[in-house]
Amino acid sequence: MVRKAILLLVAIALFTILQLPLAIEGSTVPALRDWPSFRGSPTNQGISSSDLRDPSKGNIILAWEFQADSAIVATAVAVGRNTVFASVDGTVYNIDTERGELDWSVNVGSEVYASPLIDKERNAVYVCDGSGGVTRLNLDDGNTVWQWSTGTPDSIYSSPNLGPGGRIFFGSYDGMFYALNPNGTLAWRYTGCRNYIHTSPSIWLDRVYFGSCDGYLRCLGTGNGTLLWSFKTAYIPSSPAVYGGKVHFGSFDQRFYCLDALTGDHIWNTSLGADIYSSPSVIEDILVVGCDDGFLYCLDRTDGDIQWKLDLGPGKLESSPVISSDLVVETCNQGLVLVHLDNGSIYRSYEYGDSKDVSPCVIDGKVIFSDSAGYLKCIKQNILPSSDDDGPIDMNGDSATHGDIIVFTAAIAIIVIVVVLIFARKYIQMRKES
Repeated sequence: MVRKAILLLVAIALFTILQLPLAIEGSTVPALRDWPSFRGSPTNQGISSSDLRDPSKGNIILAWEFQADSAIVATAVAVGRNTVFASVDGTVYNIDTERGELDWSVNVGSEVYASPLIDKERNAVYVCDGSGGVTRLNLDDGNTVWQWSTGTPDSIYSSPNLGPGGRIFFGSYDGMFYALNPNGTLAWRYTGCRNYIHTSPSIWLDRVYFGSCDGYLRCLGTGNGTLLWSFKTAYIPSSPAVYGGKVHFGSFDQRFYCLDALTGDHIWNTSLGADIYSSPSVIEDILVVGCDDGFLYCLDRTDGDIQWKLDLGPGKLESSPVISSDLVVETCNQGLVLVHLDNGSIYRSYEYGDSKDVSPCVIDGKVIFSDSAGYLKCIKQNILPSSDDDGPIDMNGDSATHGDIIVFTAAIAIIVIVVVLIFARKYIQMRKES
């Protein structure tokens, strides 16, 4: 009886120990499953709840890479297991997010410089191209549902965004801003701009915001395209982000701006070291943005004060960062960097080639980004990293290892065994006394 009792207690202890990694993993903050547009959401905030420093998930490894037929100049988008991106030659790819394997590819007939847009509700992918065309594809198989054209040969560099009623909003190099219905008909067109529109629009409430190369940040009604207000600065390639009733964007007058989203009133602006092409990532009381001086800047969202800056040069930093939990994810000409949000120090730095032109997307603990050679790459945390993994080259040297979990589990195991032995000794003594 004594032996059976001890064996039962040991079995319970071992079961408890084996469940510890699962309990730790399950305690993480739920990650965003979707990144359907250039900046991840209609408001262009550029944020993810993925925790890339979760100790229960081990080392960050290269999960997969996929080579396109030509260069990739726009951010990939992802919904569930579908990662969709386009190469310059006009080929649109759908890659399995977990395995990195090709599900389908199709060529839309012209160069593609903008990120695709995924409408999960309608199972649709929208692609704007270099001939002024827009194509709707079926997300499942890539079949063409419809094609539409602006009627001009001017390219569309503006990554489309999804608004109320499933409408698709984007600007064009023909100087016009468009709203399309999901069936491929024109809802309205705004003709008041006097130059290219490069930015991806942000949508908040019943309003859409975009910057133009004529130097105006404009706010239109999503219903009929009526101009509600405009704000004049200089050339604006930085896509605006709306958060907390405010609009945040950079300009080629070397200043970063914050405006009232309802009225367009100026709240503050901060002078940085050079022109600002990058789009901001905005959350809570801070924002992070790249600058053409090669620095990544963190600003206080209430007054624009610079909290820290990090040199990621040489060269311009035109890619747009993503705030992911307590880290900033950014691409540069040296590859990929993970930066501590609180102080701007580098947590990890990975040499993956020149990635300065394409911003990352972050979903469900994965970072998906591309480089100048036409490779789409995915890194993620892995509980059991392969011993022959040839993944990221860690340039920082303070890697978090899965050994922490092993040590923790071993310590718990020792404690449990000691408790079991004490209990067994007490049990034997009680049996003798009886």
